[in-house]
Amino acid sequence: MEEGNVPLLAMCYGLLSDLFFYPDFSVFKKFNRLVTFMGLRVSFKADLEKLQCEYTRLFVTNFPSIPCPPYGSFYMNDDGLLGGRYTIEFMSFIKTLGLEFSDSYPEAPDHVSAQLELLEWMTREKLFEEKRFFLNRFFLPWIFKFTERVKENDTTGFYRTSAEMVESLMALEG
Repeated sequence: MEEGNVPLLAMCYGLLSDLFFYPDFSVFKKFNRLVTFMGLRVSFKADLEKLQCEYTRLFVTNFPSIPCPPYGSFYMNDDGLLGGRYTIEFMSFIKTLGLEFSDSYPEAPDHVSAQLELLEWMTREKLFEEKRFFLNRFFLPWIFKFTERVKENDTTGFYRTSAEMVESLMALEG
């Protein structure tokens, strides 16, 4: 990655992080900004209530199971449970960076948004070695399983496109 791309890549990670949080009115502006920046030709039409329903259906609660759990531990722990070994190791890694995970953060540390936010921070701070370790150990082993589920299950196109943008950024990271 070239030095000049750092601010743009960090911005992309930050916007993607926001897209995988529970949506509010700002999500459409962020989505359109990222789609435009990445040169995609996507037309998305949905109201906020519909997008909130889709978010809940995909990532929070759905019977008989959640189609797209947004937590790395779901994919990385042998038992498919949240937390556990993966999250403990991830939290240890966070501490090596001099960071602490705030109790007021609205999601678990292994939520896709939290991990994209960490990628934003490491990119902005130019912690390339640490970022490469994080990608290889904590993010790349599960993120494509997650994005595949999102692409298969999203009925709005919003989250499918967001998942595709995550995949595009991972291709840039090489």
